[in-house]
Amino acid sequence: MGIVRVAFLSIFLFAAPALVLAGPVNIKFTTADMTKEKVPGHKTGKPVFEMAPTLQYYDGWPLTLKLEVNNELGIAISEGGDPFFPHRGKPGFILFADPDGVLCMDTPSWGDPFYICNPTDGPSIASDETYLEFTPDIDDLGLPDNAGHDSQRMLLVDSYSAGLSGFNTWIGAPTGVRQTVYNPDGSVAGEEEIIDGYGRGADDDLPGLVLVAQHGAGIVWDDDFTMKMPMELVNLSGYTNAVSYGLNDKKSKTFVMAQIVVPGGLFAPFAVYDTCYTGGDPILPDESNCTKAWMVEGGEVVGLPFGEFDLHLPPKGPYREVFEDTVYTVSAFVVSGKAPDRVIDMDGDLDIDDNDLELMGYDVLGSKKSTSFKQVSGDDCFGPFGGSLMYADIDNSGDGGLEDICGPTSGSITRVPR
Repeated sequence: MGIVRVAFLSIFLFAAPALVLAGPVNIKFTTADMTKEKVPGHKTGKPVFEMAPTLQYYDGWPLTLKLEVNNELGIAISEGGDPFFPHRGKPGFILFADPDGVLCMDTPSWGDPFYICNPTDGPSIASDETYLEFTPDIDDLGLPDNAGHDSQRMLLVDSYSAGLSGFNTWIGAPTGVRQTVYNPDGSVAGEEEIIDGYGRGADDDLPGLVLVAQHGAGIVWDDDFTMKMPMELVNLSGYTNAVSYGLNDKKSKTFVMAQIVVPGGLFAPFAVYDTCYTGGDPILPDESNCTKAWMVEGGEVVGLPFGEFDLHLPPKGPYREVFEDTVYTVSAFVVSGKAPDRVIDMDGDLDIDDNDLELMGYDVLGSKKSTSFKQVSGDDCFGPFGGSLMYADIDNSGDGGLEDICGPTSGSITRVPR
């Protein structure tokens, strides 16, 4: 029945124009959407409106994108049956071009591509479609998942995929969640990671989405904690929690929605902290020549005052200032097929844009859109530095620091900053 449905849809699409128009996908950040702020005019002195970043908490706020579609040929599915549009857990393909009029998607989500693309009564069919793949689904760390782009879902559950900074951080970056595996007789066979479709890289439910941020977890760092050159940014769309779609909005546009419940440290400066920095000199027995020092986002090593805290406690106050003074920017793109897990600055201008993706060989369907925001940190103990602060022996003096331990506190009420 599925093959009949596909053939019928193919005949219909063959009669439709195969031209791909510029900008088939319009990307909109619905949150964080920049606010209009009244400021004095630059020349006239009269009040004007400028876009200003919104304010978010470091953890738990919604980053939501709407992918509005233009001039699509239709929505294709690899399996027939009612409803004819994809339901939850089943992939759909918003099609923009199919020059040969025969559907044969180059993705493991397209049913059985070997059977469909290698018919017994004719030659093999090459994939020539331009499309946006999506699967209505919900993912989260440790939530078992069996829907979406199969190969990408497996890549998102490697032991370090859900770790934010990619290093063994102060509290410890979260890794894949494991579950007990049992033998047929009920005895314990061992443990395995839960396939949850959540982590670093392209998303399994919206594999054409690219989401990058030139901060902390979004940057590929070298072993010396400096930015890898040419610059590489991690595709953070794998942290998407929910993908859904609508056939028509108020402007009669088909759209796909993607939402991330932002985890702590996803957008935060990466800091390396040395509790005993001597500039490379041997440490004296009484550690009298030790200085606290850190480097933020691969910058210069800066000494920190001891203050009233113990030598080995992390620089919570200074980190909070850096975190809250930073304006964060997130950019999104959409490509046909599956997006890369890392995006490379191919033209060397220290900016990731459409040109870089095209030079990497991708067909950009949705041009770069960005949004900016500021964040307030959490409490001193489990704030954003939990996933973005790392102890390290920066100067190789022999001392890399100790762990800090936080105790329970009572509840509190905080007024929202305005």
